[in-house]
Amino acid sequence: MEGDEGAGREDRLSLAELFSREFMQEYTDFDSVAEFWAQSPWEIQSRDDIARIPDNPLDGYISQHSAFADADEMSWVAGTEWAAKRVDD
Repeated sequence: MEGDEGAGREDRLSLAELFSREFMQEYTDFDSVAEFWAQSPWEIQSRDDIARIPDNPLDGYISQHSAFADADEMSWVAGTEWAAKRVDD
């Protein structure tokens, strides 16, 4: 999974767009969102696979391998940074 879910859909960012390489390198133990999921204990092929992960184990993985306490914080910061870049452009 290289973060292409949502490719071709204008109403949804891909995971690679939201969690850019720069974001992942700054805030996580990984170089890309694809690597983040590849090294996880889950087999992830789509956003639906991510949505099926219970919050507690997902939050534990995120807190162990990133600067964030949980998935909500990671997503919020990624979204805020993505939006700020768009305003600056």
